[in-house]
Amino acid sequence: MEKEVETPEAKESGKNKPVSRWARTAERLATSEMKTAAMKKLLAEVDGPLKFLRPFGYFCYGFEHEFRLHGAVFAERAVGTQAPIFAFMQRGMIRIQREGVFSLPRPRRPNPPAELIRKMRLKQLEPSDPWCDPYILAVLIGLAQSQSQNKSLEKDSGSKGRPDAFKVCAVLVDETNTDMMGFYAATIPTEFLSKFEYPDGLKPTKETLSSSLYKKETKPETDPKNPDSQEDGPQSCFKVSMKHLVLASPRAKKMFGGNFAEAQPDEHGFRRWTFEPVFDPAAFEVVMNAIHGHTHKLPRTVSLNMLVSVSVIVDDLDCAQSLWFFAKTWIHNISQNYYVGTTADWILISYVFDEPSLFKSNTESAILHGRGPFQHGGLPIRPKIID
Repeated sequence: MEKEVETPEAKESGKNKPVSRWARTAERLATSEMKTAAMKKLLAEVDGPLKFLRPFGYFCYGFEHEFRLHGAVFAERAVGTQAPIFAFMQRGMIRIQREGVFSLPRPRRPNPPAELIRKMRLKQLEPSDPWCDPYILAVLIGLAQSQSQNKSLEKDSGSKGRPDAFKVCAVLVDETNTDMMGFYAATIPTEFLSKFEYPDGLKPTKETLSSSLYKKETKPETDPKNPDSQEDGPQSCFKVSMKHLVLASPRAKKMFGGNFAEAQPDEHGFRRWTFEPVFDPAAFEVVMNAIHGHTHKLPRTVSLNMLVSVSVIVDDLDCAQSLWFFAKTWIHNISQNYYVGTTADWILISYVFDEPSLFKSNTESAILHGRGPFQHGGLPIRPKIID
């Protein structure tokens, strides 16, 4: 039976108004500090109820239209499957993704008419009530589609068939409003998913159902006419999913979508993209595992040298969003030791992974304490930053 208690405020006001202890509990849970603690426990606990899968989700509309959506995706730890059931969204990241749809002309010179048109288009996309954003519905449907895809794989392997409905949920937080948090839950029927033609209406291809990352080391080739042309050290060869790479990297999308030699398949149907021997193979494997959603293969902690090598690759491929969730943790762990690394290292890392405070402190340090030209140590730091 629900108990009622008398509050001190009620005594002082001369009113013995009973207050439900459940109401008091709800009031305590409504504080921003309690919500933050509960959210951290839900998402970040090592043995918590949720297991992190990847820093983004997918929404499919037809076989040829697969959209990557912002929102860290989680699965139930107790179930032990890779089927996503929960998404964590930030309003600011959703806004950034919408801004990317209407990118300004390059080079980015002041262009007031283009900026005005862009602002008007964004205004048409952004709802008046951010807590009722259609983007949230797309994320929930995408979770159900991924679950359906996972069930299709289980069915092919001989287990039970696909259920009639899929349960999904998501949380939306607003960085500018710590007092509110939106929680969404839905039960989406399989019949409803078939309206989008995927994955229920059309049978996905093998390439769509799974992704693979394969690595091998090969000996450098030697020109018979010039024996001294052999390069030092072995070469690393990665077999990756072009579909995942194109979705994660705008540079890869431009490369494979244009009239380049890399876009032409060989006799085996493979496309080859050769990089200069400046990328660390171990760091490249970390980036590829993140892009392919192989989060169980990603390290919990990395050294500063590894983080710098990862930043070089991420900057080149322009795929920071794929590693954003992990990079924040890696940066936090390393930055606790203020004497690790050089200023150039931290300028590159903070610029690539969008850490404004870290970027500001290190650039100010370089300006105040530097003598002569800035020594970037061969790192690919933008000339505009060095100048």
